[in-house]
Amino acid sequence: MESYKIPREVQIEDRIFGPITMRRLIILSVGGGFTYLVWLKLGKTYGPAVWGIPVFLFGSLTLAWAFLEPLGIRFGKFLLRLVEFMIHPKILTFDKRFSQQVFFQFIESQSRNQNFSEKKNGPNESEIYNEKQKTLERLHEITPLLDMDNRLSHS
Repeated sequence: MESYKIPREVQIEDRIFGPITMRRLIILSVGGGFTYLVWLKLGKTYGPAVWGIPVFLFGSLTLAWAFLEPLGIRFGKFLLRLVEFMIHPKILTFDKRFSQQVFFQFIESQSRNQNFSEKKNGPNESEIYNEKQKTLERLHEITPLLDMDNRLSHS
């Protein structure tokens, strides 16, 4: 039988050069191009005090988007989760009507599953009970033997 090598790290992106992957290269190209356009538009008419701030902000945001991975996730996902955290309520409230509705849906789904399993001609409850009783009887037979063995080994 032939053996094949299975790649282990299939989730790792291929590197183009150094730490630069294709995704990072695209982010750097788009962000750098946008930053350059901002510099071109503002640099002709205003001094460095005016164009320096947006160029610095767009450049640093581009570098963060490409290379920063807080908590082990990409910066874009991190920002989306941060916005989601800010929007959603922090306090969980209990709604009795909703919990009763969920409870009854759960009971209904369980009864449907039970009816479905009975139709499949699987083991019924009495057969399962009998099997458990047989297992318990076997355990009661084995337990004294194990106790004797433990007493002999500790002596």
